[in-house]
Amino acid sequence: MIVLSSMVSQNILPYSTLEEWMIMPLRMKKEAIPSMDFVIREYIGQLHVRLVGSVNGLVCLHDTHWHHILIWNPATGETKVLPGNRLDYIPIDYCFGSTDVGFGFDAKTNDYKVIIVATTIHEVHHPYLQLPLTSWCQGEVYSLNSNSWRRIDGIRAEIHNHTDCRTYTNGMFSWYGTCDKGYCLWSFDISNEVFLSTPLPDATDFEEKCGRASFVFNELVALAIYYVDTVLGSETCFDIWLLHEFGVEESWTKLITIGPLTQINRPLGFWKNEYSLFLENTDGQLVLYDFSTQEMTDLHIDGIPSSLQMLTYMESLVSVRGGNELQEQESS
Repeated sequence: MIVLSSMVSQNILPYSTLEEWMIMPLRMKKEAIPSMDFVIREYIGQLHVRLVGSVNGLVCLHDTHWHHILIWNPATGETKVLPGNRLDYIPIDYCFGSTDVGFGFDAKTNDYKVIIVATTIHEVHHPYLQLPLTSWCQGEVYSLNSNSWRRIDGIRAEIHNHTDCRTYTNGMFSWYGTCDKGYCLWSFDISNEVFLSTPLPDATDFEEKCGRASFVFNELVALAIYYVDTVLGSETCFDIWLLHEFGVEESWTKLITIGPLTQINRPLGFWKNEYSLFLENTDGQLVLYDFSTQEMTDLHIDGIPSSLQMLTYMESLVSVRGGNELQEQESS
């Protein structure tokens, strides 16, 4: 067991087995990629748990089945189950929908916030006419300081329920979705509580056969576009783009093209800010790919294919209780 310093950067990933979900803090040294040297396994629910995000040592988890939301500090072991929000989940006359959660820090008010957006699609049946689908969106923001939810009106963001496309950087939490110009990133400004859309780069091919994933690289949103093939042993290529300014389509730049790689399912995120990328292979195993050497390292973590999730967090003693206690800790 390793004692972690207060500034050790780590990657947390939950993965599902047939029996339960497990969470592992994964600690790696810059000089080499060791085997798992610090492992915590904790049962946190059935196969409905998502990592939402992490900021200042706090991790947000979402149980998508029961709509429970949890804030957790892995360093102190503190957890806080958020009070229930007042959203109406999928009215009876709506055919399908999704619920998406974001998490971030409001530097203006020294507060941690959770945003939840529920989108439902209404399908009107008519015996003679084919009527268009209409969407209905609602949202609320939770404040850790006040331990309460507030309704947000006038939400127009059409967010897709996509586990691999959630990022938080520079005070903005982003999801994958659609807007008037087509596919885009919807970003929520945690401090000002407004949504901003950024169309995806024109050069990308967004057919159904393409996979999409987003993560953070050098404090920028990184978008990976890759081709999905169900045939084992097939080759996969990744185009990775960086967004330099929220809301500006022209600020996308291509960072790198990776591949072709064999038996790779999807990307999960960068190792620190180096040119190494965590990948999940077609067997559900975690591997690390080095751009410069083109070497693949097996990290000896197995899960169900497409079950791995990953985020980066910085260890801290920030309390999940918020309020005055939070302010006193951060000022000390």
